[in-house]
Amino acid sequence: MRALLPALTIAWGVLALPAMAQLGVQDQHSPALTTGPNAAWFNLGVNTFSWQQQSVAGQSGVLEGIKFSTGGSAGASFRLRLRLGNCWSTAIPVADTMVRKSVAGTESIFVDLTAWGIWLERDQRFVIEITGNGSDIGCHGNYVAQGSGSLLYPHSLFFLGAPFLDNRWRIGFKTFLYTRPLCGADFNGDGGIDGEDIMAFIAAWQAGMMYADLNDDGAVDGADIGDFFFRWEEGSC
Repeated sequence: MRALLPALTIAWGVLALPAMAQLGVQDQHSPALTTGPNAAWFNLGVNTFSWQQQSVAGQSGVLEGIKFSTGGSAGASFRLRLRLGNCWSTAIPVADTMVRKSVAGTESIFVDLTAWGIWLERDQRFVIEITGNGSDIGCHGNYVAQGSGSLLYPHSLFFLGAPFLDNRWRIGFKTFLYTRPLCGADFNGDGGIDGEDIMAFIAAWQAGMMYADLNDDGAVDGADIGDFFFRWEEGSC
């Protein structure tokens, strides 16, 4: 059995650190291809260009963030908004932030949206909106020509209010969710009970997410830390 005291000591050290990115589980994936016949590139260098990628939650949870594959100049940026519902949407955004490149060329950027506290129910539809602001930036995605195979992501991409061209183009992205684990010890749901579960639990606990309420008393507090580490030590749910 793992020693509980060292684990708790490590955990309290982690509590003093900022939450780490990408501790949630991957939910949606639209491939961001840079080469080959299915590669696609979307220009965000014009401030009147606005794209809305339809998406849908595969499971219930808090949206941790979205990862994009970008290209262009260091320091270039685009605006990211999330709206609930279907494309084309003018609903009030539930998140609104700038995405900025730190290096020139192809760069994978994870946009942490934890602070917005966006809860998505399974099968809930939402819109990923990206808009240019006049800087040298774009993002990768995918395209499958008619008759050449199945779409790489099923949900439509809209441009300036209408489905884009033949409706077979998609922005490339990955979404990550904090989900309520089926097993409290395997908090990140990856099938193993290890240090990554500690990090995932502490991040959720720090953010006050209700799925960290492991003892189901209606509050996210110190009692949940004890509950988690008891389960983690025992390797049980």
